[in-house]
Amino acid sequence: MLNRRELYIIRHGERCDQVFGTNKLNWIQACFDKDGNYNRFDLNLPKENEIPKRDDWRDFAKDAPLTRLGTFQASITGEELAESGVNFSYAYCSPSFRCVQTTHFVLKSMGIEQTVKINIEPGLFEWLGETYKTGAPNWMSPMQIKNYGFNVNIDYKPIMNVDKLLECFGESCVEWYQRSFKIVSSILSSLPSGDNFNEKGDNVLIVAHGGSMDPLTRMLTGKQPNKNGDLADLTPFCGVLRVKCNNDGKYGIVDPSIRGFKHLSNFVYQWQQLNEYIE
Repeated sequence: MLNRRELYIIRHGERCDQVFGTNKLNWIQACFDKDGNYNRFDLNLPKENEIPKRDDWRDFAKDAPLTRLGTFQASITGEELAESGVNFSYAYCSPSFRCVQTTHFVLKSMGIEQTVKINIEPGLFEWLGETYKTGAPNWMSPMQIKNYGFNVNIDYKPIMNVDKLLECFGESCVEWYQRSFKIVSSILSSLPSGDNFNEKGDNVLIVAHGGSMDPLTRMLTGKQPNKNGDLADLTPFCGVLRVKCNNDGKYGIVDPSIRGFKHLSNFVYQWQQLNEYIE
């Protein structure tokens, strides 16, 4: 039997900190009071019941959730995958909450969130180089996320646990590519193969970061690591990469065969300007 497994890698959806910023308007300072009580000021921010309780609400500063548009992006991506006949038997994601959320909403829109558990793999986290000089995020544990209501596999044994990941601080771009290749190849090699495949090929979903799309596929497809830095700007929110194992056992990037989506940005309405307008 030919290896029919396919790997789909998806960037997370739109995140709160990239929309509401950390300079002129820090969404965390604007939404949380000193006691951690949450009150959103914009309809694109999560509702109160969409924000998990954390030991320290300030941890959202480095581990931002999705915006409401971000959850919509993940949901319509899942719908399109399902309507295109794609199915998943396995799901893995970065420990970033935005990635866990995206995985959940993709699977939920496909109608398989109850049968496909989410494996949280710390090794799928983005580059621990320039961006995280002040320290890594304090992620929620798999049990905390499961208690929040997501179908997380708490029995999953990570290929690279959090402690090992934190040893990668200051890694070079090439080292990041090597780490990503180790993780994705270990995931694929750990799964059943050959005659153990089900009729739909046991496809794998990975949800990670914009900059991770190339590191997770470049060496897997036989290319050398990129030495030129993070290529996150090349991938939109919920961009989808499809990687297929060819008849010779080698992997290659192919047309995802699904439709993407495009939308405009939307500015905050300054209605006061109408009162100030002079003919």
